[in-house]
Amino acid sequence: MQTLKSVLFIAMGSVACQLGAGEPFPETARGGIVATFSLSDLKERTSSFGVGINAGWGFWKASENSEVGLYLEHRVYSGAEGRTHLSDLGVDLRSRLYRGFYDRFGLSAERVESPGNRETIKLGGVFGVGYRFDGPLGIELYSTHLASSKPASSTVNLSLIWYF
Repeated sequence: MQTLKSVLFIAMGSVACQLGAGEPFPETARGGIVATFSLSDLKERTSSFGVGINAGWGFWKASENSEVGLYLEHRVYSGAEGRTHLSDLGVDLRSRLYRGFYDRFGLSAERVESPGNRETIKLGGVFGVGYRFDGPLGIELYSTHLASSKPASSTVNLSLIWYF
């Protein structure tokens, strides 16, 4: 039931964001540096802060104000037993809200490698907001979540993005 509520919330948010006026996306590629903060059980197994990199490529303009693209992301956390790696490969929808503001919804396959646990690949989700400055830089605040993960793996991420 909780999963159904989450899906409905994301769908309604996406529709509401499509109603906002904005400028079309001028870029097709992006790359960034990520500061990432672990939540839930992941925080208990690793440090609360990690670093990472991300890249994305917009391949389809779904409407004048939205773009569908692919993204790849890798985040690393240190822990008492070693390093934990989270890697995502997914599809996202970015919708322009107002001026440089946009939102982002996505689904991914996320690979989790952590000491003492078997490597696993699970369905992940991403939700966030961003702002693109007048130049090639932008910032984005977003969260990632693994579906039915035990232990739970959720992160909050802040990314500095370069647009190409």
